[in-house]
Amino acid sequence: VELAKKYHKSTVQIILRWHLQMGFGLVPGSKSLDHIEANAQIFDFELTDEEMKEIEKVNKHTPFYKVTKESLQRLATTKCNFEEGETLNNGVKMPVVGFGVFQVKDEEECKRVVLDAIDVGYRLIDTAQAYGNEEAVGEAIKMSGVDRKDLFITTKVWISNYGYEKAKMSVEESLKKMQLDYFDLVLLHQPFKDYHGAYRALIDLYKEGKIKAIGVSNFYPDRLVDMAIFSEVTPAINQVEVNVFHQQKEAQVYNEK
Repeated sequence: VELAKKYHKSTVQIILRWHLQMGFGLVPGSKSLDHIEANAQIFDFELTDEEMKEIEKVNKHTPFYKVTKESLQRLATTKCNFEEGETLNNGVKMPVVGFGVFQVKDEEECKRVVLDAIDVGYRLIDTAQAYGNEEAVGEAIKMSGVDRKDLFITTKVWISNYGYEKAKMSVEESLKKMQLDYFDLVLLHQPFKDYHGAYRALIDLYKEGKIKAIGVSNFYPDRLVDMAIFSEVTPAINQVEVNVFHQQKEAQVYNEK
């Protein structure tokens, strides 16, 4: 709260800035245009080393779910910078800040918030088969008028579609649902069932040009090592939940390797 007062930001913006300076990619989600804009206004200040260390002290190793809407504030005078990006292990450039649509199941609402996000300047849109909104996201992308090459679209394969054949078919179906020719990034959503078979399907789709980069999500360190050692293509991403109360330091060590 004191840092928020010092920088004239919301507590959420301070937390998001901490993530950015820790080197994490960000995929916050919201249904409010004000919040969508506010979540992106984190490029005009920088936390000091001492402030970063103070925030690290609050790590409780427990999940942190949601900040109240009341804590979000719109600071419309600040321009956000969506051009910052990280280069993945295969040379693909990925924006460090994106927009997620988890739990946005109403079709019209999903289209609206994705259009709002793209209008504000977000270029990374993160969805998943399990979210049940790929069609709505695809419609919003089509309606946005932004060139496909200027967007970075991520989806995730759900565990019920694991195994080589089912995973490959499910990604093809996701492309149809979203009216896309390719995905920028496809992840395996969880480290269960036949994830090796599913990952081989992603590798073949990657070779076919239907996916620009492949990776995993929520993989424990031992499962990530297993995938990296025994797969032809090393995962470009392991997308995990990280916040100031659940900093996942062990996972960070393995992800950096």
